[in-house]
Amino acid sequence: MYRVLRLAALSLAVFFGLLGCVPTTVTGQKFAAIDEPIGQLAIYVLEAKFERPYDTLELKKTEVSGNVDVEKFFPHLARRLPLVFSFNGIESKSVLSMAGKGFSTNYQYALTVVPQRVSWSSRRDTSLDVSCQIMNVKTQVKIWVGKISLETVGTGKYDEKIADVFAVKLLNKLRDDGILKLRAAEAQVLPPTSM
Repeated sequence: MYRVLRLAALSLAVFFGLLGCVPTTVTGQKFAAIDEPIGQLAIYVLEAKFERPYDTLELKKTEVSGNVDVEKFFPHLARRLPLVFSFNGIESKSVLSMAGKGFSTNYQYALTVVPQRVSWSSRRDTSLDVSCQIMNVKTQVKIWVGKISLETVGTGKYDEKIADVFAVKLLNKLRDDGILKLRAAEAQVLPPTSM
């Protein structure tokens, strides 16, 4: 039995490694009631750096790898999130910012996307946790807080396709939590001509 399970796990690892995918999971919690589902969002994508003292080479590799992933992936998020959100019925615009300062907006709600944690394995896989928060801009009341976890597997990389998957999974979670009302039952990625 153990041998069969090991063989199945190895087969899945090889399959995902060949695909070069980035498994993505979303968790979150609603903190405050809203009168009606949100239809407009300002999106702040904060390109923060992982900076902490490290006492081993392994920790340094993790930090460097995480910062490279953020530098490559977060511009994709800043471009793709408002496109995918708008395609799914949520009017939005975004800004990529290093300092947490962005554009002024007339929108009542803002989504902030920030890198939270990174880990690195000897197989050259990286895991990236991204913190997301929706606040009422005027009252500063926290509406929803969540985390999106991404992991490169095999030749997987953080690119526009993964930014679209990130957006769709986030939209579906926000719909499930009663924060947004989408145009369709499930969030959709943009058609290929929109890329």
